[in-house]
Amino acid sequence: HGRDDRITLMSGAADTLHGLKEGGGANYVYTHRGNSAFTVLERLGVLGEFDDLITNEDGFAPKPSGDGIRELMRRHGLEPKESCYIGDRPMDILCARDAGVTAVLFRPADGCVEPIGMEDLIVAELSEIRSLIG
Repeated sequence: HGRDDRITLMSGAADTLHGLKEGGGANYVYTHRGNSAFTVLERLGVLGEFDDLITNEDGFAPKPSGDGIRELMRRHGLEPKESCYIGDRPMDILCARDAGVTAVLFRPADGCVEPIGMEDLIVAELSEIRSLIG
């Protein structure tokens, strides 16, 4: 948390979040971070693009448990088959699998994370994520 002020928004992130909502989708956060996530997202100017957030302070089992994702789906009346979880670490893919939702690995071309073979999709650009909404 002492480095929260160093967190920056990835290129294309705001447009992608906004485009997903305009296309009829919704954006949620399930993070291992505490409530500082709200502050960071607000500072970055994208807090309003999210419909709900679950942090570690909500008391759910940590990833790779999908409990936080299941809670978001419960709160918002979503079905696993119409939901996906996008993450940039193998732990996120395991979390999505545990929750029964589509597992999307965000792996930029210059990234160092290797796929684990359990991903449903792998995207290298944030703009590719917008195509997930039909």
